[in-house]
Amino acid sequence: MPAGRAPSTFSLLLEVGAASASFTPAQDIPDGEHVYSFSISDRATNSVTASLAFRVDASGPEVTLDPSDGSTASSGRPLFTVRYSDAVTGVKPESLNVEVDGTDVTAHD
Repeated sequence: MPAGRAPSTFSLLLEVGAASASFTPAQDIPDGEHVYSFSISDRATNSVTASLAFRVDASGPEVTLDPSDGSTASSGRPLFTVRYSDAVTGVKPESLNVEVDGTDVTAHD
C-alpha cells in the first residue's frame, strides 16, 4: 500500500473458474495509487501471493481562467491566463487547445 494511505475496503463481484478468476469492484475505486494482492493455494496447501500496483485517474485536470468568465476587457489585446493541474497523473501541456468564437487559434511551439 502506498505510504501514508489507510487501507481501503471494497466489495468485489468475483467470478471463479478452474484456471482463472476475474472481478469487478462493486463501487468506483477513488483516484490515486492502489495495490491489489491475490493469494491462492493448491490442493497440497502450497500457496502463492501476487500483487498488482496501479493508479486510477478517472477525473480530468483542474482548470482556472483569468480573467474570470463574464469579465470586461479594457483592451483589444487582453492577457488571458489558463492555470491547469492534475494531482494524480499530471497534465499533458501539449494537449492544450484554444478557440476564439469557435475557431481554433492554438499555436504550439
